[in-house]
Amino acid sequence: MAGREFRTNSLFTEDTKQKLYINLDTGFWIDFKSSEKGNFYQLVSMVDNVPYRNARTYINKLAFDKGANLFEISSLNVDNVAIEAERTIAEDVKSFVEVTPTKDINSPSLLKRAAAKFAYSRGLQQFKFFVANYGKYHQRVIIPYFHNEKVFYFQARTLLNREPKYLNPSKALYGIKTSEILYPYDESQDYVIVTEGPLDAMTLRAAGYNATCTQGCKMSTVQAKSLKPQKVIVAYDNDESGREGLKTAKKRLLFERRDSIYKLVPPKEFKDWNEFWVKGKESFCAYVEKNIAPASWESLVIERLT
Repeated sequence: MAGREFRTNSLFTEDTKQKLYINLDTGFWIDFKSSEKGNFYQLVSMVDNVPYRNARTYINKLAFDKGANLFEISSLNVDNVAIEAERTIAEDVKSFVEVTPTKDINSPSLLKRAAAKFAYSRGLQQFKFFVANYGKYHQRVIIPYFHNEKVFYFQARTLLNREPKYLNPSKALYGIKTSEILYPYDESQDYVIVTEGPLDAMTLRAAGYNATCTQGCKMSTVQAKSLKPQKVIVAYDNDESGREGLKTAKKRLLFERRDSIYKLVPPKEFKDWNEFWVKGKESFCAYVEKNIAPASWESLVIERLT
C-alpha cells in the first residue's frame, strides 16, 4: 500500500503485532492477520456497530461534499453488517462437516481423521467438532459454541503449522463481536471458571467443572456484566499475557460490584489448562481444588504494593 499508513491490531482475530493497515490517503485498509480488506466506510461501520449506509452518510456529512466517494474496493459483503449473526453463522455451519472423534478417528476422510486426531491429542474426544472442506476455514478444526443445540459462534483452529492459528467469525461478516460473547456454560451453578480459549474451557468441563472462556486474555465489560454465577474464578494462561489479563478481569468484575472473585493459575510447568490436562491428568482435579484463591480488592492492593 502506497501513501501514509496507520497501523493497529486486527479487529478480526487475536493480534498484538498491529497487522491491520489503514491507508490514510485512500481509506483502503487490509488486515494481514486474517486477509480481510475493505474501504473506510466499512471500517467505520464495523468499529461503531452501525449499518454500512449509516456510516457512509455520517462520513459524507462530516468530511466530504455530497456525492463524494471513498474507494469501494472490498473483500466483504457490506450488507452483512446488518444481518443477524446467528442466521449468517448458521449458513456457514451448514457447509461444515461434523466430526465425532470417537467415530471418525479412522475415517476415510483425511480432514475428518486429522480433526479427530487433534481432539484425541488434546484429551477432548468426547466433544463434537466440525471441519470445512473448502473456503476461508479449510484445513481448520471448527470449535462450535452451542446454545439449544444450535451453533451461534465458533472458532477455527488451523490443523497445519501456519498463521493465524485461530480465525474468529468477524463482526463485519457476521454482526457479532468476539468480546461480547462467552463460551456456553451452566448459568444455574453458583460458580464458573473463566479461561482464555474454548479448548481450556472444554478441558475443565471434561474434568467436571463449570467453565467458559472470553476468547482471549482480555475480559470485556460486556462479558463481565454477562457472567451470572455468584462466584467467578479467573483461570487465564500461565504467561505474562494471562497475568495481565487477570488484572484486567479483576478490575472489570470489581467495577460490576462482584465480591466473590477468585483466581486459578495452571502449574508453572504448564502454559495452559489443556497442556496440564494432557500431561498431568492424574493430578488435575486435586490441583484445581487446592489452588483456587481469592482475588478480592484487598489482594489486588497487596499485589500492587509488592
